[in-house]
Amino acid sequence: MASGVAALVLLLSVAVVALLYCARGHIVSEARPLLSVTAIMFLIGLGLATADNQQVGDLWGAPVLAYHGLWHLVGAFGFLVLFLFNHVR
Repeated sequence: MASGVAALVLLLSVAVVALLYCARGHIVSEARPLLSVTAIMFLIGLGLATADNQQVGDLWGAPVLAYHGLWHLVGAFGFLVLFLFNHVR
């Protein structure tokens, strides 16, 4: 049940981003690059969030990050860019 709800939320999120990106003609020109960056970060985050927990690189033999853990960092910066987009818009 939980995976079905998560898939539905994921599909709705993709739909909202696609609709917002399709309406970019109505967005002021100063905010359009921020919309593109937000959409790209969303797609990167989408790929990282659905990845397993394999380790990314190592630092002197110790694992640094997991792919899924890296999603949290991309998501945090994605929210900052989204807030900046809303401010400029």
